[in-house]
Amino acid sequence: PPQFLSSLTQTQVYPIVPAADPAQPLQTPLCPRCDYDLAGSFAAWFPAADTPGAACPTTGTCTECGLSFAAADVLVPARASCPGLYDHATHNRLRAFITTSLWIIFPWVFWSRVKMHHRINLRRIVIPPLALIATLFLLDRIIMVAAHILATKYGHAINFIGTGPLDIPAWSSGHPAIAAAFPFVMNVGSGFRAGPGTFIGGMMLAANLMWPLLLFVLPHTRSTARIRKQHIYRAWAYSFWPLAAITVFMTLAFALDLLVYLELATDFTRQIRTIASYISIACAWSGVVYVFHLAAWWSFALTKGWRIHGGWWVAILLSFTSLLAAFAAFGSIGIFLADL
Repeated sequence: PPQFLSSLTQTQVYPIVPAADPAQPLQTPLCPRCDYDLAGSFAAWFPAADTPGAACPTTGTCTECGLSFAAADVLVPARASCPGLYDHATHNRLRAFITTSLWIIFPWVFWSRVKMHHRINLRRIVIPPLALIATLFLLDRIIMVAAHILATKYGHAINFIGTGPLDIPAWSSGHPAIAAAFPFVMNVGSGFRAGPGTFIGGMMLAANLMWPLLLFVLPHTRSTARIRKQHIYRAWAYSFWPLAAITVFMTLAFALDLLVYLELATDFTRQIRTIASYISIACAWSGVVYVFHLAAWWSFALTKGWRIHGGWWVAILLSFTSLLAAFAAFGSIGIFLADL
């Protein structure tokens, strides 16, 4: 009814609601958290709108999960977009990419802006970081194999960063495949052992995978709060973006080392080596910071983004479990890969 649309668009009642076009139908009212159909609840408002002097309420409560929400968030299509979020950007995507990346660095900022009623475009969230990680990881492996071949051919020793001066032919036993696995796997005598990349990478992946796994299997989290799977998928997809950033900078460090080895920048050898070393050290520490960042990321998702009742207790429990899994992976990888 016109009175209902008027109650949603009056600036003095709800100043942040954009003007709605009465000729354009409103979207189906669904709960932002559990996707419950709220058509019956909204239908009960209409008789009040026909009463002289009455107005429809601007807030509501889901009868299924108990979420309190603004009526405009579930009725006005324009409210489903979050300004500045990358997967919602239609123009100037580079700016939205930078803005979203900065939000991810500060989880409380991201989850204060990205709400449950905002639409979810998983394909756009997942493809950029995964494509970047895959491309740069492949490029990084090509650099390592090329360095191995050159070192084997010319008998040079390559001082790659990460664990100190390393002779690639010695560590790879003359096999390019082992050179491609460095620094994740290294040859020691007659066997192999885990490299520094395996320890840090395993720690990051264990922490990253533990959060969605726990949220899906624990009954007190998703089932009790009735969180849609799409919300967990979106949080998980955006949590890969810092991994992509670490991959970018680590590949840059190896590329700088290769420039030095190929003697393409002889006038700036010391400066380039210093920069590459600092980048490598920063990436290694970023892997450790990333584990704790994940705890903050998911904690604010539970409490600020999804507004779960008792969310901080759930966040503390899951954070402890995730950190335990990360450090367990860090310590156990060396045991499993010690004597392959």
